[in-house]
Order: sequence, then C-alpha cells, then structure tokens
Amino acid sequence: MASVKIKNNNKNNRISLPDNRSLHSSAKSSHDLLFKQHQQFPELITPPEESLQHITEGGQVKHHDINGTSIPTNTAQRPTTPPLPPRPRSRTVHVVPGFREELLPPVAIPQLTLSKGNGGCSYSLSSSESSSATTLVSPQQQQLPQQRRISPSIPCQYPNMQHFDRLPPHIKTFPSHHRRTLRAIAGCQGRLATASHSIKAWEHAIDRPNATISLTPSTDSAGADRVNSLAYTLSGHYLWAGLDDGYVVVMDVKQHQQQQKSSPLSLILNNKIIAEVHQHESAVKHILRIDNNELWTIDDNKGELLRWPLMHEFDHFDSKSIMPVSGRHRVTPKSISAVILRGGIGRQQQHHHVLAMTAGDTIDVYRFVPLYSSTMPQGPEVHMPYRVVRPSNDLGPITQLVALPRGRLACAHIHGRISVWNSEKWEQVLQVAIPTYGVSAMALSLGKYLWTGYRTGMIYVYDISSDEQWKLVKMWQAHQGPITMFTVDELSLLSASPSLDEKPLMQVISADQQGNVSIWDGLLSDYQKDQHMKELEETYCDYRKTRIQISTWNIDALSPDTITGQDKALVEEWLTSMRDADIIVVGLQEIVDLESKRQTARSLFLPRKKQDKFDWSAPAITSISNWSNMDAESIAAAAAIPQYSAWRNHITSVLQERHYTLLKTEHLVGLFSLVFIKHDQQMRAKDCRSTVVKTGLKVMNKCWHGNKGAVAIRFALDDSSVCFVNCHLAAGQSRAEQRNADADGIFKSAKFKKDPGGINTSHNNTNGLASNTNVDMTGGDDDTIILDHEHCFVLGDLNYRIDGCTRKDVLEWLALEDRTYAYRELQLDDQLNKQRKLNPLLKLAMFQEAPIRFEPTYKYDPGTDTYDTSDKQRAPAWCDRILFRTPETTCTHAEFYRRHEVKASDHRPVSAGFEVAIKTVRRMDCEKTARVVTQAWEKQLETIIQDCKSRYITDYEKCTLDEAINQLKTNGWNVQHVIDYYHQDPNSNNNNNTPVSTSKVVKK
Repeated sequence: MASVKIKNNNKNNRISLPDNRSLHSSAKSSHDLLFKQHQQFPELITPPEESLQHITEGGQVKHHDINGTSIPTNTAQRPTTPPLPPRPRSRTVHVVPGFREELLPPVAIPQLTLSKGNGGCSYSLSSSESSSATTLVSPQQQQLPQQRRISPSIPCQYPNMQHFDRLPPHIKTFPSHHRRTLRAIAGCQGRLATASHSIKAWEHAIDRPNATISLTPSTDSAGADRVNSLAYTLSGHYLWAGLDDGYVVVMDVKQHQQQQKSSPLSLILNNKIIAEVHQHESAVKHILRIDNNELWTIDDNKGELLRWPLMHEFDHFDSKSIMPVSGRHRVTPKSISAVILRGGIGRQQQHHHVLAMTAGDTIDVYRFVPLYSSTMPQGPEVHMPYRVVRPSNDLGPITQLVALPRGRLACAHIHGRISVWNSEKWEQVLQVAIPTYGVSAMALSLGKYLWTGYRTGMIYVYDISSDEQWKLVKMWQAHQGPITMFTVDELSLLSASPSLDEKPLMQVISADQQGNVSIWDGLLSDYQKDQHMKELEETYCDYRKTRIQISTWNIDALSPDTITGQDKALVEEWLTSMRDADIIVVGLQEIVDLESKRQTARSLFLPRKKQDKFDWSAPAITSISNWSNMDAESIAAAAAIPQYSAWRNHITSVLQERHYTLLKTEHLVGLFSLVFIKHDQQMRAKDCRSTVVKTGLKVMNKCWHGNKGAVAIRFALDDSSVCFVNCHLAAGQSRAEQRNADADGIFKSAKFKKDPGGINTSHNNTNGLASNTNVDMTGGDDDTIILDHEHCFVLGDLNYRIDGCTRKDVLEWLALEDRTYAYRELQLDDQLNKQRKLNPLLKLAMFQEAPIRFEPTYKYDPGTDTYDTSDKQRAPAWCDRILFRTPETTCTHAEFYRRHEVKASDHRPVSAGFEVAIKTVRRMDCEKTARVVTQAWEKQLETIIQDCKSRYITDYEKCTLDEAINQLKTNGWNVQHVIDYYHQDPNSNNNNNTPVSTSKVVKK
C-alpha cells in the first residue's frame, strides 16, 4: 500500500491508497475498477482523446499523465501525491452518428486535497487551465458546471392515508404455466405475453395461452431460462424478445393466434419467428419502445444500447431488414431499471429522447435524437449530454424507476422513500415516505395513479395529481409472494368505445415470484365512480345526529364491591357523563392482576368455547398451588376470573335504570369491553361482531404478558358502520416504539369474521354503488378490519409517556397557576403527540384527539391524590386516551373530554362525548344518483379514450397534437384510418393533406 500525507502537515495523519500496480494489472481489471469508481464517484470524467495507461508488449502496465510523461511504478520513485486513477480506453466516449457525450470545460484546481470522510478517503478529478496535469480534489472544492453531485435532501412529505379502500380493482388472476421463474411480461391491446424458458401468448379473455413459442432447442439439456425481456410493437402483432445469449428474436404473434384458433392442437409453433439477430454480446436486459418509431435493446454486462426501426403493418420487411441503426451506444451496465422520459407530444416534444437508468446508487441520464426527426443532424455534431445524479445517502439505494408526467422521474428507494426529479434541471422536487416493506415494482396508469408493488405481495395505489400531498386511494393483498414486475397496457383503449357492451380497460398487469399473473383495472373505474357518489351523498342520504359516550379506565384489578363511598358515586358519574347518550361504550383495562399466572392462564391456554364450562370459583380449583406441573386445561380450570361477570353486572345495573340495553361484550385477559344502546335505538343496530388481538406474547417471554392487546367491537348503525377498539399497549417510559408496533399490529391483525347465520349488511359494498346501485352503508370493504369502518374510536391505556421529564419536573409544571399553559407545554413532549407528528405513517396518526385540558391520569398512589411516591418515582403522564376517526364529509366533534376523580386505582378514569352524523340512504334517490354518476363516467371515459388515441397518433411524429385531434374527428376517431392517411404512398392521388372521407371508414 502507498501512503500519502495529508495537506494539514500533521505527520501522524495518513491515508492509505492502493498500490497502482496491483489495481491495474490488466485491461479487464481496469474496466472493473472504473465501473466501481463510476458508481462511487460519478463526477469523474476524462477527455476521450487522452489515454491514461499503456500496456507494453510484455504485458507490463505503464502509466502516463495527460502530457504523456511516464509515471514511475517503483515505490521508491513514486512522488508523494497519489497516482491518477486510470480511465481505460474501453470506457471512453464513443462518437457515432446521432450520439455524442458533451465534454466538460476544464476547471482550475491548483493543489491536491484529500478529505477524510466516513470510512476513508473521497476524491475526484479536475484539470487545470494553467497546467495540463491532472490533480485530485475534494468533492467540496470541485465545481463541475454540468455534472450533478450528491443532491441535497429536501423535507419528506407524507401521503394522505386517512381514507382509502381495500377492494382490489380485479379483473382476473391465472397461473402463467411456466415451469421456471417468470422473467418477463408484456401487454398490448388486450394481448399478454409471459416468458421464462419459453414464451406464452395470451388473450385477456381466456385463462390459458393460445400459443407457446419455444426458443430453447430440444437438445439443450440444461434447460436454462433464456428470455430476459419482452416488448410488443404497436397493435400487438409483433413481439420482440431479448435472450440470455444476446440474441434478439422477433415473432409474428398475430399469425400464431390465428393458426392456434384453427388448429387448437398445435401448441408449439417455431416457424413464425421472423428473425433471430445476434447483435449483443451478453444478455439483453431491457427492451424499450420509443414512441411508435423505434425500439431500444440494452444488454446487461457492457450496457450496450442498439436502436431498431420499428416495423409497421404498412411496411414491407423480411428478416434481413431487421437490423439496428445509428451505431452502438454505451450506457449504464448492470442496470436494474431503465425508463424513457418525455417532455412533449409529437412535434411539440423536445428534440431528443431522455433515457434514465440506474444500477442502484445513481441516476444515469442519456439523451438521443429521434431517428426520424427532421431536425436530426447528420454526423457527430449531435449532442447527447451525459448526466449522473446521486440522491442523498439517507434515501438509500434505488430499486425502481418510473416516468411521470411533465418530464419527471420517480425513484423508489430501499429505505421506504420515493424521490421525484425534474428532468429539466435534474433537481429533486419531492420526497415521499411510503411503507418500508421494500418496493419491488412500480407503474403509472392514467397519468396520475402510481402503483407500487411490494415484497409482501401488497399493492398500494397513490393519486399523485397534486404535488402538495399524494393520496393513498387503494391498498390490497394482490399476491401471496413478492411482486416482481408490472406492465401497463394503455393501448387497449384504442379499440374501446363506451357505447360498446365490452367494458373499456386500461390493464395493469402484475406478476409474482410463483409465476402467477393478475390483471387489474388501471382506470380504477369503480373507485372513481364511488368518489363521485360520495361527493353527491347529500342527494340520497339523510343524516341523524347520534350521541356516543366513551368511557375508559385502568381499574388495577379492582372489584366493584371494593369501590365504596364517594368513589362509588364518581364511578356512576363516569358511566353516565354524557346527557342523553344514544350509545355508551365502556372499556376496562387490568381487570385482573396481570402478575398472576392463576388469573391469566385461563385465556392463554383454554379455547374460548370451553371457558364457561368450568366452575371457576370452586374451592377445589382455586386451592391448587402447584401450577408448573398442570396441563393447559387443568391450569385453565384452576384459573378463576369472577371479574368479568362482576363488572358486567355492576355496569348493567347502573345503566339499566337509565333505559340502556347491553348490546355486546368482549374480553381478553385484562381487557373488557361493553357496548350499551338505548332501548328505543336498539332496532338501528345490526351485524354486531367482535374480535381480539394479543400483542404481549409477541414481545415477551413470560406468558403473563399476554394481557396486552386489544378488544374490538363493530356493528352497523342505520346505514353507517362504527367500531370501538379497547387497547392496552406496552408499558415503560422508553418503549414508545414498541407501543407503535403494538398499535400497528392491532390494526393489521384484527379481522371481523362474518357470522354465517347472522345478518350481514356488508354484502352490498360501496364499490358497487354506481355500477349496480347496491348500497353498502357499513363502510364497504367487507368490514373485515378496523380501518374499514366509517366511524372508528380507539380508547384505553395507550401507555404513552412524557419525554425528558422526571416526576419533579412534571409536578413543577402542574404547580403553575396557568394550568392551560402547563398542559400545552407538557403535551409538546407527549410521546403520542410526537409519534403522530414525526411518523404520519403510524396508524394512530390517522386518528384525531380532542384537546386535553386535564391533569395526567397516571400514576397515583391508590386511594390518594398523590402521584407515585414509590421507589420508581414514575413521572405523571396522559396514559389513558380516547381517539376518533370519521369521514371527511361528517363534522364529528367532541362535546367534552375529561377525567374523573375516582381514587381507588392508580389511574384516573376518562370519558368523552361525541355527536356523530349517522346516515340513512334513500334507496330510490341513490339509484337515480348512481345512473347520473354512470353517465358522467362514460363521458369522462370517452375523453380518456380520445386522449389516448390522439397521443398514439402523435407518437408517429408526423403531426402535432392539435393536428391529430382534427384528423381523428374528421375520420370518426378511427385510429387505423388516420395512420394509413399519414403513411400513404406520396405518389398516390391523395397526397395533398386532404382527409379521406369518413364514408370509407369502418370504425375500429
């Protein structure tokens, strides 16, 4: 290793650099080193006309500076400055017609500077105006005018996740029938192709391939997967495939499908391959269709890009005419994603195509002049600047790229972020936080819906039409395995018409690791109609104000008969704190001693149906002391929990006097929930279900921590759905992250199973409103999880504490005369408030909370007004909370939010009163509104189809967008006729730009 002194003259500070001889022993190793340097230091660029190394006949490497002066290779002769990293000839700029990299002007940096960063030395190259010698400079000093260095991080935006639905826009799912891993998919105008070691051609209307194209010779014993990439051309008549061995294969799949229909027994048709061209030296990784005039193929190892003129139906071609043009270009090798960005349409677009690629660390940008552009210069004068953009390190490596409207680029990062870049100046304009499951695929539909596929098999769809805040509109479990790829078939709209019986589709196709393929509605038709229905809800719904009281208390294993005196009256006040409440919900925590194995074993080990078969109070059971040798059923039989019935009887006796009926109860070890409804309101409630979620067992080794978790009760009230979740989260001052995880686990795991014999109103789901006029007023989505409900409330001992405050600090704040000021300042450090603000993706961040204007409810010495005086000296905190989440269209507000001064427990009970707008649907008016919405959607869909056709015509670069629209209007929106018009023989009679009469048009 060579050692170099730092410029600050500190003799002890040295940086070790690799010995030049060991690094550059061959041209291949130099190429590998350069690629690594390109990934680490994208700012490096060297004039192509200067070679930095020379290999002698004997194989010895001699190094030269730019002036041609030999650099000594002997360590003793080597100067104190480090040698220049090599720039091999194999990676210099290639100048070919239609392609040239723009070289940067030299920058004067007179001295060597090495900066010691994280884990070592960082350096870059520059040339001096006064001297041709190349020097090493720090990235901080380097000023390259057109190269993008590390982009500064911008504030992270969080999408609006308040209201979304989980109904998948499903069309169909089917297995691909490949024997090996699915490696590529492509779709065009209702046709679908999947590839592994062979290619299968599909029609979206059937579940089996109507053609199988074998590309692997029967003598190939290895049977390796050969197809890496697929792409349809134009109307889907021709399919291109890129193979592992560098071959590009062109197939006529139209003839395949026609012969398959007439000869259903012929599954393998090898004679319809038009051409097999061997132009690449390694696997063809990407095939990109550029407008309607050319295809690009990019190989994996060298990053070699070839441009192929696109075959049209009106062209006369054979296998010899399928050849690349415009030379060979070098782009990013080993890329994981490549997309084309567009800055305009037709003649209005920029005079170049922008190619963005990534190998993980950087965004590499290339510009190409269109092959058929009238402004394309002939010769090497055409500029194609090369840009390298390195996102900030906190974003993490890039996993996927997708092109957005307005010439923007979206990059998915491994750390749960999506960065958005403006291709004009290559500046980051947005940074959006997404779930950290790992984005494995992305796609864009309708120009505003961003589809993200995850390794968990989930698909999230975001509405990105607003830069102010993205909105999550759909989320569902699409696959059981990781999603590997998306493809979007926008051209399926070309032959669609809203007047036809066949439903127009823009297909989004996803595939997973198991080879399963799913087709989704890329238009999100049902979602868009449902959103319109919600906007018009007042035209078919009546609203009734319903008063709901929620009460929560951690009772510290108290029994009702132990509460006497003033506390007994205060408990009754807590239970009836809202005047004329229609519904009263009571949630209790620590109803049993959580430290007692005897009392918790019942729920931990015994099935719920067997829990009521035992006499839990029998002396023979309660007297058992040797629990370690008991089996599960014996332990459960010996566990006596009289608390549930005692508290149920006590609360029922208090509320029955006020004309309330017990609707539902549910319990989980230390949690107990009860829902009461007024006698005269009882007929409004239906489909009442409950579920429980244990969280303690997932994080603790001791079984008695199974008490932590949640109890959820839901039911339909008129035509709305309500849900109440009683929670007890992880305890401890420093366990805020665990509480977050517990809460998210509860919302994810809690599922309400339907009662096959009971009433279930959720069969009429919201997403059918506009299409079949069925109405679901229970929140839609089958109501299988908590967040599916319209009105949702979370109550209980959430256990969030106050950060950075001791017991003494909190008491000093509470001793202030201005209590409102004290509460406000303390709540700035409240863990729940901070977590909801810092982590908007937290499920609890979807909820609201009324202003807290009462003292902390935890922790007291039982029976006193004194906060904890034990050895632990716990700091007071607002552990007991009530949160709510309601639709945007309703104005739910808290009438009160207060605590009650019952001293028996170490917690104070809390209650809140809400006035909620519950809707009732007028069925006849709803059906009428649904018809109006359907008609409006058909008009909108017609506009979408016309826009798709107009853009398709302009992609031939024969006309502007306005000219394409005029031609389509003149020819009855017949795409094929307009294409024939623009590509007619110039020697024909009709060559004076006069549209062909529409009487000759057969509508497509």
